[in-house]
Amino acid sequence: MDNQQASLKVIEDLQKVLFRMVTTTSKNKNSGGDETSRKLEIINSRLLSLDMKVDTKPGYPQTLAIGVAAGALLQRANSVLPRVVSGVLQIWSSVGRVANASVSSD
Repeated sequence: MDNQQASLKVIEDLQKVLFRMVTTTSKNKNSGGDETSRKLEIINSRLLSLDMKVDTKPGYPQTLAIGVAAGALLQRANSVLPRVVSGVLQIWSSVGRVANASVSSD
């Protein structure tokens, strides 16, 4: 059973408990409406939390696509980075030579 099926099973079980609670509460006239309302609110918030968790987790295809994109980006950065570092070092050495030339000519 994968994560989504397990989450759906938990939601289904919670809905069954909610249904049983409502039917037994309606049969039992001694319990107050405030308590039932509070219980329903708690169960509803738990269901919403579970539903949000199921909706926000990426599945296997999305995770694979993110990994492939990250790998391609790293490969591209790996091929470009030596050129960028070389260019920065050339600029640094040129600035150093110009600075040394201006100091020695003064």
